[in-house]
Amino acid sequence: MDRFTHVYKGSPPDHCVCDQALRLLPNGDWAIFFMTGGDHEPRKENYIAVCRSKDHGATWSKPETVLRFDDRACLLSEVIVHGQEIRIMGTSHLGYFEDWRNFVLTSRDNGHTWDEPIPFTHKLRRAFLRNLYISTWGEWFLPFQSYDTVPDATASPLRDGSFKQTRVLCLVLISCVYSKSVDEYKAQTYGVLISSDEGRTWIKSAEIGPTAGWAENNVAEGKGARGLEGKEERSNSYHLAILPSCLLK
Repeated sequence: MDRFTHVYKGSPPDHCVCDQALRLLPNGDWAIFFMTGGDHEPRKENYIAVCRSKDHGATWSKPETVLRFDDRACLLSEVIVHGQEIRIMGTSHLGYFEDWRNFVLTSRDNGHTWDEPIPFTHKLRRAFLRNLYISTWGEWFLPFQSYDTVPDATASPLRDGSFKQTRVLCLVLISCVYSKSVDEYKAQTYGVLISSDEGRTWIKSAEIGPTAGWAENNVAEGKGARGLEGKEERSNSYHLAILPSCLLK
């Protein structure tokens, strides 16, 4: 029987709630990791929290703070549970995505304590990491979407036009108005990170793009090929790019 269970409701000063990830922990408990804090995203007050369930989602604990900075925002892109480890692939910034940085946060005791955040660079700047895919031959694939559009990576993509450009293009597509100037609004690139040692080290694929829209990409495995799927959120259109092995190896 389907059921609805209330887990967490944001309220001032922690009104914002988004970027949730439901995961089965190594000890069998359920956990929902999410971003909260502040009135909306992106704000310096944003931080990462978790609620737990020991009865398969029937009841949930009060929120626990996973990571919170005094002078920076932090949010999660992906949560990986592997063996006895929980790894949060996160992002921090100074508000409005200024000085956008990626990091990894690791726990080995079911999320009760966490190591210090470790910078996650791998030639990525101003990038969101998406859902991990583990292939049938054992390699890990971690899709990313990047807005590395300007020389100064500390600038805010909300203020230098990178995010605004993608929104403008999607509005053009919705209204079915096409012009040569559309290409000027393509700001996003995407690809995958690949690991052969369970996420300890990564190599970066060739990038696809620039494209437009908000593509929360996923990797799908097919016979003789791998696919990278992206969705332009506001235009509600999907794209599937078949990546030759030369791009992924």
